[in-house]
Amino acid sequence: MNKLFFGSIKSQLFVMVLIMAFFTAGIIVYSGVSFRNDKIREALKDSSMLADSLSKEHQRMVADARQLTLTLAQLSEIRHHNAAGMQQVLIEVLRSNPKYSNIFIADRTGSVVASAVPVKDTNVSDRRYFINALASGRFSSGEYTISRFTGKSVLPFAYPYKDTRGEILGIIVMGIDLTYYRTLLDTLQLPSGSSYLLLDHKGTIMTRGINPADFVGEQYDTAAFKSMADGPDKDTFVAVAHDGTKRFISYRKILLDGEQKPYMYIRSGIPVATALSDANRTLIRNLVLLTASLCIVVVFILLIAKYSIIDRISMLEVASKRLADGDLHVKVSNLVSGGELGRLGLTFDYMANQIKLREEALRESEQRYYTIFEQSPDGILLIDSSGKMIEFNDMASSQLGYSREEFAKLSLSDIDRDESPEEIQAKIGGILEAGRAEFEVRHTTRQGEIRDVNIITKVIVLSGRPVMYAIWHDITVRKQAEEALKNSEERLNTILDNVGAAIFIKDTKYRYKYVNRKVCEALGRSAEEILVEATRSFFRPNRSKRSCEATARLSSVGRLSPGRRQSSPLSTKLRAPIGPSNCRFGTAWGRSLVSVAFPPTSPDESRPRRRKTVFSRRSLLLPRVLR
Repeated sequence: MNKLFFGSIKSQLFVMVLIMAFFTAGIIVYSGVSFRNDKIREALKDSSMLADSLSKEHQRMVADARQLTLTLAQLSEIRHHNAAGMQQVLIEVLRSNPKYSNIFIADRTGSVVASAVPVKDTNVSDRRYFINALASGRFSSGEYTISRFTGKSVLPFAYPYKDTRGEILGIIVMGIDLTYYRTLLDTLQLPSGSSYLLLDHKGTIMTRGINPADFVGEQYDTAAFKSMADGPDKDTFVAVAHDGTKRFISYRKILLDGEQKPYMYIRSGIPVATALSDANRTLIRNLVLLTASLCIVVVFILLIAKYSIIDRISMLEVASKRLADGDLHVKVSNLVSGGELGRLGLTFDYMANQIKLREEALRESEQRYYTIFEQSPDGILLIDSSGKMIEFNDMASSQLGYSREEFAKLSLSDIDRDESPEEIQAKIGGILEAGRAEFEVRHTTRQGEIRDVNIITKVIVLSGRPVMYAIWHDITVRKQAEEALKNSEERLNTILDNVGAAIFIKDTKYRYKYVNRKVCEALGRSAEEILVEATRSFFRPNRSKRSCEATARLSSVGRLSPGRRQSSPLSTKLRAPIGPSNCRFGTAWGRSLVSVAFPPTSPDESRPRRRKTVFSRRSLLLPRVLR
């Protein structure tokens, strides 16, 4: 027993399933679906048998009626219209055939000349059976009617009798008493509630097996009657009958020889509930047995589960709570041993140890993250898709002059200087779609100051939703420095463009890097055109060569030797060539040469003299103000 209680979970589950399967399978096999299907087939068969029996009995009665009318038509009393003789014959025949409600004879005009049931001045020329028999000259059917002679529900049939020349002398009519069919229903051993309906060609209910007075003379459901009339000659199915009861229904169409359409429909039905009552009782009994068996099985399983599973799992639950409360020194394997749960206890101890190590690593990682996050010189934020700051460091709030509490209540639209909330939301949508972005904005501090901020942001997923991880770098000082430098360069350019000397800067490849207005006037080009060309593009080869040689010497020695004559490529004389200097224009840096050419003071000065130096040349470094 101990082996069973403290065995593996797999073996215990196998035992429980085996016990449940044994009881369940026995009951299911006993009360299976096949038993119910057998009952359904049996009910359909009974319904079809009832319809066939009614159909055969009716056809036998109609055949008898046909034979009887043929016999009567041969009697001399009828052929010679002997009223007294006809009356007596009809009374005797009706007395011998109680299934007929009446037998009478009418002449060609429809007037009744003799009847087994006494009548006065009755005309039947408007009846369907009379019209059909007179028109076809053969045995014909009628329709549901209330007899004028007996007041009963009847289905009449008529036969025209003729003289020796074949001329129709009159019509012999007999009405079948529709209540007669109930005797047939009583002779068949059918389930309780079995019934039938007789419908005429128009769908009128002529009679019914159960409670006929409630439905006789009513029109049958139009859709159901049409489906039956358009369907095959016979069929069996399950449907809701005219009285609202679900039944197994069979129907038959009845026709006379020579007629194109049925004159009557026979419908028989057996209630589904009655037909399946035995199957339902068996099913309920089996369910009770199943319930009792399951109760026994459950009790037995609970006993096994309590000792082998529940109690041991309870120990694991207690250990889990201690672990959840922070007790990482709990030892589950000391409480639970044996089987899979014992191995689970060992695994639980291993898990507790790993959690302890991971928590220590996590605390260390969180401390590093916190340090990086809080000590960053830039603002670091997490922003959701609506522009709300959901997390930020102290620098993000302090650089705009807000406390953490005040800053936590703000959104981007509260601090953005230039963009509306709609434009901000559109930009957020673009960032979320692109995944990352870098741009500059202007933020308003709590004191109303404007701060230029460079933003680098990347989209990350946090708790299943996209958020923007952003770094805000305050570039206000850099922007101010750039603006000051720009203003300084503009002032310097204004000064250089208004001096009386031609000032230019070349790099070591003899390309102009800067020219002032005097150089542009001398060369007859714009500054943009000059800056893309080299020296040799503006002068004749011999002068261009000498200019390049002088530039090379100036670059190597830092100055030109005094007293040496130089020709000016600008058609003027160089007064003070300026030596090499490191300079920057825009974003291009390189070793450049700066020259200043002063215009001559008199016409004689423009003439070059041999062996004499008219102008001195000196070399010096370009100040960094020209960067």
